[in-house]
Amino acid sequence: MQPILSILWIGPEAGLGRAGLSEAEAFDVTWLATADSISEIPCAGFDACVIGFDDFERSSRTIAALARRRGMPPFMVVCRGVDADAMRARLPLDSGDVFVRDSPRIVANFAAHLYEQLDRLVDARRRAARRSSSGSDSTSLRHGIIGSSEALRAAFDLAECAASGMATVLLHGETGTGKEVFARAIHQLSDRSSDRFVAVNCAAIPDTLLESELFGHVRGAFTGANTSKAGLFEVARGGTLFLDEVGETSPSLQAKLLRAIQEREIRPVGGSQDRKVDVRIVAASNRDLRVEAARGNFREDLFYRLAVFPITIPALRKRGGDVVPLARHFLRKFGSADPTRPPSELSMAAAELLTTYPWPGNVRELENEMQRALTLAGDEGLITPAFLSEAVRSVAAPIDGDEQVGKSLREIVEQVEAQVIRRTIANNGGRKARSARELGITREGLYKKMKRLGIG
Repeated sequence: MQPILSILWIGPEAGLGRAGLSEAEAFDVTWLATADSISEIPCAGFDACVIGFDDFERSSRTIAALARRRGMPPFMVVCRGVDADAMRARLPLDSGDVFVRDSPRIVANFAAHLYEQLDRLVDARRRAARRSSSGSDSTSLRHGIIGSSEALRAAFDLAECAASGMATVLLHGETGTGKEVFARAIHQLSDRSSDRFVAVNCAAIPDTLLESELFGHVRGAFTGANTSKAGLFEVARGGTLFLDEVGETSPSLQAKLLRAIQEREIRPVGGSQDRKVDVRIVAASNRDLRVEAARGNFREDLFYRLAVFPITIPALRKRGGDVVPLARHFLRKFGSADPTRPPSELSMAAAELLTTYPWPGNVRELENEMQRALTLAGDEGLITPAFLSEAVRSVAAPIDGDEQVGKSLREIVEQVEAQVIRRTIANNGGRKARSARELGITREGLYKKMKRLGIG
């Protein structure tokens, strides 16, 4: 499937019509007669900018004006009867190319030849961006934690502080937010990083077995206990023990956990002697244990022992611009499993859809979505909306709920407006000209709204 290229054409409208690009299926074209009003348009949203003046000086002045703007896509100067090398010398370094259309063969099938040239430029820019992003992973990928949103940075800063001490940490967050990733980061940043990190999901093990799993047992403690076994508190000696979903444990086990954490000693099932343990405890729950303790559903004294250093992991819907970097990370992660497969990238329309979706399953749901999209895309190098699930393509984020409290009417209306624009653009395969017609506004009006609302 040939991906659609979104291009900004600057030059005479007659030249655009003669080129046959307005109706070409492979292009979504926005036209400007000159570069004078380009400040009204978010140029970073285009795949390429095509300068369509045949006059050398007008093309040169337009290049100079565009080169002063940040975030410009690659340039393609389309000209006739002009010295291509002289024009190419006016272009900023590695920013584009010159396309001379004097050849009868090219004139006869101009759109196809231009698409081939532009696709080459866009692909080169994407490869360079991927190399750049992979080189900067050390700043965006910190101990497995990806993102730069304010909410995530605040949580990570707390994790760094927690890692420097020995206080028990309680991580709270919705399912799929990455609580274990944070627990591992705390371990890796601590003085205990050279020893083991041991994780146990308390909700996944029957309560009758969890006590033995945590504290161990002696031979003959119960039917089938033919040998003694060390518990995870001892296995993690010197390191970190991560108690995931600790809120799902029974009251009797909570009492034993309290003693183990408070006294730093355990007693194996069936044993008569206590054993000292040296282990850092990091616990996690998707339930608010303070509320559960107040309701009598969780031991209050254990809550206070666990919540010496509480950290809330933000939901993905509250993490601003982290969705697309995470999605790209997962595309690289799953794509690297097949070394013969070319790297995959998100289309702009797909990225806008991912940003709009509320992600009730958080990072785990996004990871699954990207794995599914890669499978459906096969050898396609571009992940478009067609490869995303129906849930992502058709469900807009809700506008009611706690997140709207304190927002002005204007802010709520802008949120809905942004959702409608993103959805329309996605449904039209990224074609903004067609989306503007469907929304009943001009292309210039659509780009002004996109700029004001911070869309692509």
